[in-house]
Amino acid sequence: MKSESMINYATYNDYKTVEKYSKVNSLQEPERKILELLKPALKNMRMLDIGVGAGRTTRYFSNHVKEYVGIDYSPLMIERCKHNFENRPDNIKFEIIDVIDLSVFPDNYFDFVLFSFNGIDYLSKEERQLAFKNILRVGKNGGYFSFSTHNILSVKNLFDFKKQFTSNPKQLMRNLKTWFRLKLLYPQPDKLYKNRDYVIFNDGSLNFNLLTFYTNPQIQKEELSKNFTCIKMFDSNGNIINGNELDTVNDNWIYFLCKFNK
Repeated sequence: MKSESMINYATYNDYKTVEKYSKVNSLQEPERKILELLKPALKNMRMLDIGVGAGRTTRYFSNHVKEYVGIDYSPLMIERCKHNFENRPDNIKFEIIDVIDLSVFPDNYFDFVLFSFNGIDYLSKEERQLAFKNILRVGKNGGYFSFSTHNILSVKNLFDFKKQFTSNPKQLMRNLKTWFRLKLLYPQPDKLYKNRDYVIFNDGSLNFNLLTFYTNPQIQKEELSKNFTCIKMFDSNGNIINGNELDTVNDNWIYFLCKFNK
């Protein structure tokens, strides 16, 4: 039986996925807010952009930093990045590197590490822990780390029939198709997420070709606090989430911004 990592890798290293990602060029609202917050200091930073995909975030961050390294475990994604940015300056590089093995980079090298678009959620639990460990090693003390992760408190929304309705007819049809398929796959959805710290399941992403890790945001914050400080959390609109809201916030994913504390 294939592991979640093998399934997800095959999907991300597929030409159809690369084409889909190539068409997405805008930042998400939390990313815009994080860029605004860090922009004054970026010119002196070395940045590691993990899970760079087809280069969506490259367009916005690479021109502001001293050194930019975009990595992805998908050779096809890195190939597309190099094509899209073929006239890039020498301080912008793209490499085929998996986050679970960052040994090519020295300790305490990067001032800013970004793992956007929930890339960390497509690793197994063990790989996820290793990824955090590796990121901590290559990040510079006092530097910044930002990532987004799926929120287990939002899983119930995927199975709520009423929440699938929208004024956009095409989107409505997509939502309903996904809802019906999810109900077939998981006829007792409560067992997926209730009283659990995390769950890995097929939530319909990329036409049901991915297994996604959902975690409890409070647990995630507590884990981060062991090695990071100044932890900020953002909802899908880029608004800062207060700590007392973590038990009720039901956005599909949450962005974290914190500082290395080693």
